[in-house]
Amino acid sequence: MDKIKVLWMNNGDEDLNVISKDACCVGICLQTCLNMGDFRKHLSNGNFKEWQAVMVNADYKLYVKREKKYIRKVNNLDDDIRQIIRENGIPCFVVTDNDKVNPAVKLAFKSFTKEFFLLQNSKYLFERIKSEVNEAPEMIIRKKYARICNYCTEYRLIKLLLKLEGNDDAIQADTTVPNECRKMLEWVKGETFFKSKNLSEHVIDRVEKRTRTHIEALTYGELDLNQFSNAIDCTNSEVIPEYVKRSFHHCCNITQPASHHTAIDQLIGLNKVPYVNKSLIFDLLNIIYWCANQNQEKV
Repeated sequence: MDKIKVLWMNNGDEDLNVISKDACCVGICLQTCLNMGDFRKHLSNGNFKEWQAVMVNADYKLYVKREKKYIRKVNNLDDDIRQIIRENGIPCFVVTDNDKVNPAVKLAFKSFTKEFFLLQNSKYLFERIKSEVNEAPEMIIRKKYARICNYCTEYRLIKLLLKLEGNDDAIQADTTVPNECRKMLEWVKGETFFKSKNLSEHVIDRVEKRTRTHIEALTYGELDLNQFSNAIDCTNSEVIPEYVKRSFHHCCNITQPASHHTAIDQLIGLNKVPYVNKSLIFDLLNIIYWCANQNQEKV
């Protein structure tokens, strides 16, 4: 069984070798960072998908004498990584060497955790890490849709999949789904097609022929989803399969008007079309799965 990978931001005072060895014995691989720059680097630009959990030392800023300064510095940490950790569903564990946690520390880390874990009681800490990682809904989704989630690290996709796997009544009347799917289509357009030289040349060639627009004007930002959908619709099926074209076309037809609160949006809100949202997500999965399986050099 694969080890749980945990990123640890610490102040370097502990016996890292002993703690890392103890963690390894129970199936946890600790990667330590001794400074904030290294920690941020390991979490940014999609790198967060490598980690199932993070640990942060509550004591790493204790050299700051004034408590207000301490709180401000930890809040800066919160500003830097809160979006990555919390919005991507990564369990965060705040650890300390002190039996009694300073009130300033509790206040500073209140947005991260309600519980502080003693490094001296590493057995309990590691049990909690394994339990939370294995039971976290986001992690269950990432495992079930591993091929797609490894390719697309957008947390917006995870939230859509959580809705898909969740309560039927909730997703059927959820008017936010079409707009979130539209944003994912924009991601697909930019990340897959316009980062693949051959694919983008195919699409741009089709748009130029249909719209007589000068090729230099067809930048990523100026191609809207309707133009893009029409372009790939005319592309050779050996380049883009028909089922991908149809899925993209269907998503565009539904998500574009729904994003502007027109008739389909009202129908979804009234639960008059209970399967539209699921069909959108499944079409989106078809598209992303195909993208994930493309060898960009051979397309």
